[in-house]
Amino acid sequence: QATHVTVHVVQSSDRLSFAIEDDGRGFDVARAKVGRNGTRGLGLLGMDERAELIGGRLMIESQQGVGTKVRLDIPITDRGV
Repeated sequence: QATHVTVHVVQSSDRLSFAIEDDGRGFDVARAKVGRNGTRGLGLLGMDERAELIGGRLMIESQQGVGTKVRLDIPITDRGV
């Protein structure tokens, strides 16, 4: 339900940074990381694990009624991203 979304991509000599921000309805990040039956949820945790596998870091901030910010920082190697 966002009406505005901002996407920033910044490259430095050794990192790529992606930042996505919206003014949507937001959500409880901690609750979203828990599955419906009380076990680990797979969506956000999967994203986090994929970022870690390539040496990156995923940060998600969200507040109900305010919107969501997602940032991903990944290293650039001589083998590519």
